[in-house]
Amino acid sequence: MKLYQLEGKKVRLVCDNGKTYFGEVTDYIYPEDNEPEGESIVVRILEGILIEFRPEEIKEIDVMN
Repeated sequence: MKLYQLEGKKVRLVCDNGKTYFGEVTDYIYPEDNEPEGESIVVRILEGILIEFRPEEIKEIDVMN
């Protein structure tokens, strides 16, 4: 699944550092809108905390029901 298809979905995300996050993808950031250039997603975890993830940081991502 492409990152842009995850917006609005609940996910389980495993990072390359081994940490696992659960949350909702609130935004997809297009490569041309990101500095340095590259796409990313923003995930809302715990009580409104937002974390931005780039594809190279993501080891595994699953859409939750």
